[in-house]
Amino acid sequence: MKKQTKNLLMMAIAVSLFAISCTKENNTANNGTWTLGSTTYTAKTSVRESVTGTDKTLSFNDGPNNVVGFSFKSSYPTSNSSYNLFGLSGVGVIAISNSKSYGLTKETPYNNGKVATVTVSGGKIKITTPTIWLFNLSNANDSIQFSGTLTEF
Repeated sequence: MKKQTKNLLMMAIAVSLFAISCTKENNTANNGTWTLGSTTYTAKTSVRESVTGTDKTLSFNDGPNNVVGFSFKSSYPTSNSSYNLFGLSGVGVIAISNSKSYGLTKETPYNNGKVATVTVSGGKIKITTPTIWLFNLSNANDSIQFSGTLTEF
């Protein structure tokens, strides 16, 4: 049941991120990049949104088909901190590329000890994520590497 709840939560975030990625105006500033597999994307927008319950999501996109979102439990960070990336116990990560959705849907020893570093300056959040493994939300046997440094617009 716990696995199904995690999958439903990740799917809800994926659908929400895909929907909001089409509604914001592009920004010409470069506020960071993320790499999914061998492709690097440049953030053109950032959006804060409450997706489910009390979780707060900060998402970035590089066009309507390429989105990455970070989900924080109950509130956005207000000070510099580090978040565990092992499973869903710290910060959730989901990435969408050309209609394929990837997330931290299962724990893997490859992500053990990995943390996202968060800095807050002027109320804007910057997230630095080391290389981690994300899993396809439709096929847990399909995985891809993810890393990025992104600053909220």
